[in-house]
Amino acid sequence: MTDLAFRPAGLGDADLLFDWVNRPDCLAGKLRTDGPIPRASHDAWFAARLGESDCRLWIVERGGVPVGQIRLQAANGAYEVDVYVVPTARRAHVAAAAVGHAVGEMATAEPGARLVARVRSGNAASRRLFESVGFALCETRDDHIVFEYLA
Repeated sequence: MTDLAFRPAGLGDADLLFDWVNRPDCLAGKLRTDGPIPRASHDAWFAARLGESDCRLWIVERGGVPVGQIRLQAANGAYEVDVYVVPTARRAHVAAAAVGHAVGEMATAEPGARLVARVRSGNAASRRLFESVGFALCETRDDHIVFEYLA
């Protein structure tokens, strides 16, 4: 998609990300969150992520308007992928472009880094997304499945 841009997230994105993370569609896909996230908790989490060298977070814009985010967070010897796209931008390959951007950035910044995605077992859309951009199913757990990027 030529009208997409990716920019590093900054403190000015706190409101935007707080709104997105508490949307019902976003909460429904979370593995470690079971309800709305309080503002103070989100602000502390966000400030910590911005200060970590092992976290990369981009805002996805289409035509200059934020439509999603892509985050890579180091955990357990790999970078876990977290992606969110607003409902009005879905089915337009925004999520695939966002994951592709993150994969490309990591190939330059940390060649050979493992990238994984944890997806709720019943989330067929996320499963299709990760399979379509080069991730393969590598583990099945009770509540989620794990994909790993195959370079």
